[in-house]
Amino acid sequence: MSLQPRRSTLLLLLLTVIVGSVTLLLSSCGHQKIPLIEQKCGTCHSASVVYQTRRTEQGWRQVMHGMKIRGMEITPEEEEQVYAILFSEFLLE
Repeated sequence: MSLQPRRSTLLLLLLTVIVGSVTLLLSSCGHQKIPLIEQKCGTCHSASVVYQTRRTEQGWRQVMHGMKIRGMEITPEEEEQVYAILFSEFLLE
């Protein structure tokens, strides 16, 4: 049994993983950082979680509710601004 087919398969697999990783990196970095999202959503975890996620309005409201329960400090005005950003930039269609 020749090792050549096995090497070709491994090379193809490695190339697929590299291309997929680069694609994911570019898609997550493709969104400009939004200061309010960085400040409010990037405190306990990376704000890239937001940039890479699409949700319905109800889904974002549930997430924000959960974050507030966990201790997110946000004024009502900031919350409305965050919702406006989420609904305009990260809405699941």
